[in-house]
Amino acid sequence: MSKENSDESSSLRPLEVSDKDQDSPSQNKSSSLRLLEVSGIKFTKSILTQLGDVKDLLGSFLEEQIATLDDPDSALAILKSFVSVKGTKRQITEEEINEHCKTIGKDIDQTTLQKQIAHFVNIRILRDKDEAGRYELRHDALAAKIYEKITLVEKELMEIRQFIENAYENFQKRGILMSAKDLKYIVPYEDKLILGNEMEAFLTKSRFEADKVKRKKRNSVLVIMSVLLIIFAGFTVWALNERAKATESERQAVESGKRTKALYLNSASKELLETNPTQALRLAQQAQLLDTSDLLIRKNILDIYSNYKLHKIVSSGDDMPVNAVFSPDGTKILVGSLMGFCMLKDLDGNTLCKFKAHESSVTGIAFTPDGKQIVTGSTDFTARIWDIEGNLKKVINHPAPIFNVAYSPDNEHFVTTTMGGGIYLWNRDGQLIRRFDHEIQGSRIAFSPDGSMLATAFIVPGEPIILWDLDGNQLASFSGHKKVVGSLAFSPVEKLIYSADTQDKEILIWDYSGNQVNRLDLGTNILSICFYNNSARFVTGSITGDVLTWDENGRIVNTYKSHGTIVQRIDVSSDNKHILSTANLEQKTCLWKTEGDALFSYSTHNDRVTSIVFSLDGTKVLTGSHDGITRLWSKDGGLLK
Repeated sequence: MSKENSDESSSLRPLEVSDKDQDSPSQNKSSSLRLLEVSGIKFTKSILTQLGDVKDLLGSFLEEQIATLDDPDSALAILKSFVSVKGTKRQITEEEINEHCKTIGKDIDQTTLQKQIAHFVNIRILRDKDEAGRYELRHDALAAKIYEKITLVEKELMEIRQFIENAYENFQKRGILMSAKDLKYIVPYEDKLILGNEMEAFLTKSRFEADKVKRKKRNSVLVIMSVLLIIFAGFTVWALNERAKATESERQAVESGKRTKALYLNSASKELLETNPTQALRLAQQAQLLDTSDLLIRKNILDIYSNYKLHKIVSSGDDMPVNAVFSPDGTKILVGSLMGFCMLKDLDGNTLCKFKAHESSVTGIAFTPDGKQIVTGSTDFTARIWDIEGNLKKVINHPAPIFNVAYSPDNEHFVTTTMGGGIYLWNRDGQLIRRFDHEIQGSRIAFSPDGSMLATAFIVPGEPIILWDLDGNQLASFSGHKKVVGSLAFSPVEKLIYSADTQDKEILIWDYSGNQVNRLDLGTNILSICFYNNSARFVTGSITGDVLTWDENGRIVNTYKSHGTIVQRIDVSSDNKHILSTANLEQKTCLWKTEGDALFSYSTHNDRVTSIVFSLDGTKVLTGSHDGITRLWSKDGGLLK
């Protein structure tokens, strides 16, 4: 027998088997076999079978030995320190055993620790310490059994400890400290780990160097940002100086151009004094807007006011009014301007209230039929609802500039159309009911006389006309036009819809179910239809400049020829005796008798006319123009002083 076997045998007790053990072979082997004097015993196959697997045998032996101790928990904590994170045995010093026990929550005094270690060496669970003072388990089977008793939390702490020990070993060999990422990884466990002085010093140094690198990076970023800020500030100062110079040069050029134009307009004003004093005044006023310091322009204006009779100017000036409508009771005028302002005026031109309605040009204005609310639309992509005093009630955003706004006769709904081809139906409070979109710009709309339905058409060749209720439900579809629908109108006395395209020289007449009931040959293309009040008679404006009146049976009654281009706007007086018309790009508005020839033209605007309308009683005419002036006329052409 070898010396090692001899040493092992010297500490083992004889084998003792009781009668009871022999009668109960199934009883726990480790309880019936007290092992272990091996000298002189011959191990038969039967005995080996009884002993079982060495791992189970050692495990049972280990549990029995721990159970006999005064403090089994401390003993098990000590043995756990001899197991690696992989479940194998490892060599460890007494100091490291103590640190490990403290880490898992067992603070064992030095005397007890040494006594327990000596006991485990004596019963041959541990090997005695080597020259380096390290102990280890005698068998990996013991390590495996102890590993099974280690909790998940303890395993996690063991992994972290092993991670730090590996890093420390790497530092000793290569001088590499732990990275900021490694330090961040162990932060949640730092207060649970008990480390030796050397590893604590290693961690402290690693943290210091990581913070040093972090500070260095932060300082570098600050330096770079400071340099960039200085460069940017210098560039900004230079750019502002250059912009100021350019702006001043531009301003001087603009001022020079304004003065030149003002002199030209004032000269033109003087030439028109005898033939058209109202237009002469407008030219002089525009000249003064361009050059307020020119005394000759001011003298010319005073001379005109003193010596000539003029038309009533409802609105003019810097606000550049371009469209206007009468209130439903005919006592007020609402004006919208290119500068985003709206003005409510009386019939003498006095401003009742003025408010900044939009950030850019006002393109659509409308009263509710009861006259208590106003809606406006603009190229600033919004429609806005106001009370009659000009107080804002709601802003409604749109995806494109507003083209027009219109209230339904039911007083409870209104429509906005956009330059992007959208049609939007809203209730009186500005809640969206239905959105009708098309990718092609432009659209036509018309409300039924009772305000219960809306007809829509997009400016797309062959696109059908759709009839909707005011809940946004489609009622009917009208397909018959091959070209673009240029005009659309409800008959005020029959349940019929009239539509005309821009190229087929015809009007198609539909019932509310979408059936075509008649077709009128025109001989010309038209862009506007307007019915007489409470009548089946109607007026059309053609692209050749003609205005035509029609009877109830669709026969032409009169043809008026005065315009030289497309007739875009028509209005009929409340007594059905007069017609207003204006054409694209023209500066005049024509007044006609419905049963006769043209009476005369209102021709004192010097830019294209953008709006025409009769007052409710039919005695007055309101015109707006891109010349920035809104005029009020008597129906018979007399001058309103």
